[in-house]
Amino acid sequence: ERGGRVEVHAWRDGVGDDAWLVLEVLDDGAGPAGGAVAGAGVGLRNTRARLERLYGGRQRLTLAPRPGGGTAVTVAIPWTVPGAPSTAA
Repeated sequence: ERGGRVEVHAWRDGVGDDAWLVLEVLDDGAGPAGGAVAGAGVGLRNTRARLERLYGGRQRLTLAPRPGGGTAVTVAIPWTVPGAPSTAA
């Protein structure tokens, strides 16, 4: 009713084979009902399963309440450039 704000940020964190693509979505809403940000919903379970299938343990998805209200969702996956050689020894 009164509107709100959603911010989307993306950046590269790290270098070489230890680089990550980090995606972050922030809002200033009331947050999940009851403050439950554990990620028990169907959509989050499906997203976590897909990330696990694609990246194994080299991924993360976190949800956290923001100070002052709202929620922060962060997804991090390995940074890759199609066709680029790996720098791993």
